[in-house]
Amino acid sequence: MAPMKRPATKPYLEDREDTLSLDALARRWHITHNEARQLLAEGELPFVQIAGKIRVPCEAIAEQEESWPSPIES
Repeated sequence: MAPMKRPATKPYLEDREDTLSLDALARRWHITHNEARQLLAEGELPFVQIAGKIRVPCEAIAEQEESWPSPIES
């Protein structure tokens, strides 16, 4: 039988609560995964790595969204 992975520890889970994955960011902003990666590479958004996975802080996402122009209302 293959060895089982240990369950994630609580601090690891808490670190993920206020971040989004690249895929989640791409879906939220209607862009491709590669476009999201490019934003990180260019320094447009900060990121952290948690257990080898790239995560983007929700606070940075909200700040970026606030800087966008408002849609034109008709």
